[in-house]
Amino acid sequence: MSRFSYAPGALAALLAAGPIGIAILSVGSMLFDAGPAAFDWRTIPAMLALAVIAVPIGMIVAGLPILLGGYGLGRIGLTYFRSRHPLYWVATGAVVGAMIEMALFGAIPVALALFALNGGLCALIVRYGTRWSDDDA
Repeated sequence: MSRFSYAPGALAALLAAGPIGIAILSVGSMLFDAGPAAFDWRTIPAMLALAVIAVPIGMIVAGLPILLGGYGLGRIGLTYFRSRHPLYWVATGAVVGAMIEMALFGAIPVALALFALNGGLCALIVRYGTRWSDDDA
């Protein structure tokens, strides 16, 4: 009987969800800020402190989707080998992230992009920590 383990990837994604969100917000701010000084080196310590604070918040917001999504996709991967492909996991994570944003905020474009990108990246982290008993690699 085939089995799978996704706990290492789920733990990594749970710890990374908040900091990934902060990183996405920071990069977006630098790309779309109209001011002349979009980036200042003095803000790095504050951003690192914010990322540390974001870990428990990200765990709360993304906990259930990461745990249930990782389990569900791992289970599907037992039967359908092609569903183990990382792009399948990224797309699923992005859709789930977008659905969470729409449920919480009602489809605000910036928040929708943030949640979708964060969901896709977290799903990718879970995927690379997931192993099936019949894996060749």
